[in-house]
Amino acid sequence: MIKIFKDILEESLETFFFIGYNRPGYLVRRNFWEFPEINFSMKGKICLVTGGNSGIGKASVQGLAGLGADVIFLCRDKEKAEETIRETQLIHPSASVQYEEVDLSLRSSIKKFTDVFIKKYSHLDVLVNNAGVFLEDKKISPEGLETTFATNTLAYHLLSRYLEPLLRGNGNARIINVTSGGMYLTRLDVNNLQFLNGNYSGLKAYAQSKRAEVDLSLLWSKYYAKKGVTVNMVHPGWVDTPSLSQALPYFYTFMKPFLRTPKEGADTIIWMASKPDWVPWDTSKLYFDREERKLNILPNTNTPNGEKQILWDYLEALVI
Repeated sequence: MIKIFKDILEESLETFFFIGYNRPGYLVRRNFWEFPEINFSMKGKICLVTGGNSGIGKASVQGLAGLGADVIFLCRDKEKAEETIRETQLIHPSASVQYEEVDLSLRSSIKKFTDVFIKKYSHLDVLVNNAGVFLEDKKISPEGLETTFATNTLAYHLLSRYLEPLLRGNGNARIINVTSGGMYLTRLDVNNLQFLNGNYSGLKAYAQSKRAEVDLSLLWSKYYAKKGVTVNMVHPGWVDTPSLSQALPYFYTFMKPFLRTPKEGADTIIWMASKPDWVPWDTSKLYFDREERKLNILPNTNTPNGEKQILWDYLEALVI
């Protein structure tokens, strides 16, 4: 009877996604979880989180550190990074947390960081690719790459590639790529990944980068098959974050009373990172509120396998 009731509720939340994606959806779903409060021990685990200075990234850092993990997070802002560390250690006095200053829009910055990281650590248990940008106007990086593409897509690929020795050496490592509902809105255009042709749309560039993250996760899952590394995706829902308020101010103002807290948005990330009984074949899946979800909702948004390969080859050509 409980399962039937749960299924009816879930169908309603998926149909009325503007409720399901917001805080009410989270509060309803958590009533059916086996353990609403995550208390798995991550003592001795090494976790790397990108974009850990605010929003979902900061909440992920604090959640993982609170479970005993050694957490390293990447960001560009020293003051915000130090604030994240202070806040985390106030909440969890024994937390092991540090940051590295990395510009994820620059291949050179990522390479410099990873070269040092793989010499310092023997393994990596969890890589959370969370950082992302939403730019209203097109911006080209000093390396000549469109910034949304460089940060939201290429950086995910480079980190997964450069840190491969540490991930494979673990034997049970996890890559968690944070996407968003924006990926449901568009089909990947492999002939215009950086919006070099035609007019630039910040919303479309962001949505396409999120669709690319999904396709890239599927490709990495296949690559890591039988190598002890799972690659999955997380949709955090609509969360009250600085990036949302900056990117979509009118939407943010209207929806603010209903938005999830960063901690609620990070819940599934922490659950996926810490859940001890994760098995190697639980990979290439999208999770939202601790449940597997569809990768496509609208018609003609799925990327054919041949085009996924084009995406992979395009990214590989940018590896330095």
